[in-house]
Amino acid sequence: MEQNHFALQVIRVHRASSHTKDAAFYVEVKLANSYRKTGILNGNGEPIWNATVTFSQTEASTVFKIRLKEARKLGRDNLIGLAEVNVDGLLVDCDEDNARVVLSAPTGFLLNRKRQSSTGSIYLHLKNVDTLNRAKIEIETAEKSTERIRTLTSRTDSTMEVIGTVIEAAEVIIEMIDGVAKIHPLFNLSWQATSALFKLSSYLS
Repeated sequence: MEQNHFALQVIRVHRASSHTKDAAFYVEVKLANSYRKTGILNGNGEPIWNATVTFSQTEASTVFKIRLKEARKLGRDNLIGLAEVNVDGLLVDCDEDNARVVLSAPTGFLLNRKRQSSTGSIYLHLKNVDTLNRAKIEIETAEKSTERIRTLTSRTDSTMEVIGTVIEAAEVIIEMIDGVAKIHPLFNLSWQATSALFKLSSYLS
């Protein structure tokens, strides 16, 4: 039986709150036990990704958990905004246009010493895709990430973006190989060890 998948396009964030003037943002998305994130973008609170992340559909795939974070060179990244979105509701909202989701401020979030209830909005588009189209999306994402790495490495002020883009591309490639690895048990075992090391280093970074 053909398995269906979700393709979630993370388009942009509008009026993201931050303590830093030239903050670098990225978006984390979790669905059931699957986790994806965009690359890191510098911006003035209006980052535009137009990045697509993919997920397999399962019985547990009911709610997208979305986190907007500010990347930091030192210390833990800052959680800027969060939202939980029902999958079926988002599909309906995206039937004819993109969906706008308000990001709630994390507990205790202060900006200019004032407590915030929301920290901007995120624009998304969700659709169902089959396995072939999911593979095409992941290949295109890896190609775009590779091109961004070439562009960013020519600049001297983009260290955070380069790191984020490298991790983004590697995560896409790992997801693709995960599917192939299941064909042969021995290859699957060795690949699980290799990918686990990357995932650990990505988390620690």
